[in-house]
Amino acid sequence: MTQDARRIIFLVSGGTRTGLGHVRRCLTLAEALRERRVAAAFVVVGDQAVGRVIRQAGGAVLGVVPRLAAARRLLAEDRAPRVIVDVKPARAREMASIREAAAWVGAIDDLGHAGRWADLITNSAAYAPLLRYGVRRGVRRLLGPRYALLRDAFARPAQRTARPGLRRILITLGGSDPRQLTPRLIRWTRAICPHARIDVVVGPFFTRLSAVRDAQASRVLVNPRDLAAWMRRADVAVIGGGQTTYEAAACGTPALGIETAAEQHRNLEAMARAGSLCIVGRASSRQLGRRYQSLLRRLQADPARRGTMSRAGRRLIDGQGARRVALAVVRSNGW
Repeated sequence: MTQDARRIIFLVSGGTRTGLGHVRRCLTLAEALRERRVAAAFVVVGDQAVGRVIRQAGGAVLGVVPRLAAARRLLAEDRAPRVIVDVKPARAREMASIREAAAWVGAIDDLGHAGRWADLITNSAAYAPLLRYGVRRGVRRLLGPRYALLRDAFARPAQRTARPGLRRILITLGGSDPRQLTPRLIRWTRAICPHARIDVVVGPFFTRLSAVRDAQASRVLVNPRDLAAWMRRADVAVIGGGQTTYEAAACGTPALGIETAAEQHRNLEAMARAGSLCIVGRASSRQLGRRYQSLLRRLQADPARRGTMSRAGRRLIDGQGARRVALAVVRSNGW
């Protein structure tokens, strides 16, 4: 390689409409790798705005490209790079091209598509151990919530008591909210819990802050670094069906999960079976408001159930996943 021999390039997708879930978990893994003296750099498939988010978090950005096919040229500037891929589902031909350009490829996978081209696969979904990965001999698989890529703040033990009623509710739908669902969630929540504190966390790509404030949120936080602290304060979290499901579980925070993208469906079902959340439904459903308010009433009236959900989440995820994956990356590369 042309630079530090202990170096990983993250090939990651994200954008103002697709959100930052992939980016945030890659930044978390990059930090865990730095603890093991492995340098990291990023190639972004998506918006220039994503590159700015990575730089603000202290990451080095080699370039931002609009499509995966263009990323190969950036990777070719390194001789035999080691690459971790975390992108939206891609065509096999594109991934074969990345495979040819790299000495080693790791995959942060969600759907079971990485078996033929990766040297190491990590999939932290609760259903991941049930997937049938068709892999080559010697490929390491890290499957299940034990490998959830969460920041250190989520690894701290949660001291929580399920108190009567719902005094604090956290609403967060990730880096963006293209359906503008957040203001409606605030209004639906206020109708059921008129005296509750409603804290709203929005990502850097959220565009309608005024609508959130007009909907009577108690506090609006834009891209806070201490999300874990806010999560732990909440009696219930209202979340999307991606990375935040693991964060809520690690904090022991009972959650109401909304499917904001089709690929979240299986994850929400698995987390619901594990007992850490209740599924509200698809963001596009006409019955979403009615279903949400019905579930909120049930949790408001049943602190024992919330206590059970809290314990289920903590049993599922201990917050050490990033360190486990970083160790596996180091060993897989012989460092």
